[in-house]
Amino acid sequence: MKDRLASLLFRGHLRYFVLKTINKKKMYGYAIINTCYEATNKEWKPSFGSIYPMLKKLEKEGLIESSVEKHGNRIVKVYSITKKGKERLKILEKRRAVLENLLKHEGKIKEKILNSLEKIGATKELAALRNAFLKVAKKISKNELSEEKCEKLKETILRFAKEIEHATK
Repeated sequence: MKDRLASLLFRGHLRYFVLKTINKKKMYGYAIINTCYEATNKEWKPSFGSIYPMLKKLEKEGLIESSVEKHGNRIVKVYSITKKGKERLKILEKRRAVLENLLKHEGKIKEKILNSLEKIGATKELAALRNAFLKVAKKISKNELSEEKCEKLKETILRFAKEIEHATK
């Protein structure tokens, strides 16, 4: 169960892990897999079937580039990050920081919110809000939101927070 959960959690972040890994130094595919494994405290090891298509996709998008080098007796394809890739990595790091912050405080906040909303009979509304945030989190993890949509989402959340505060005054 632990391996399956780790796989589900990290799989959506493969793009982030690859860019973060080769941002430090250029690497070949197998080294990227092992670095991801070590970076996740040996919780998740991406498969060859996921890492190589991702490398190909990132290269096609201009986020990474490859070159052929000799390592010992072997000739390997080595990947390095491009300027565009570094810019994308910064965006992914900001999104990841937001999610990590939410997850860090989620337990305490969730309990307070549930107790408060149950008192006023708003459990159905809470479920709708929870589902909306889960859909957003899924899109973020799959990198399906443009920077523009992320900014619009942040504005919407802030406006919503102000409306809630105003309603309770």
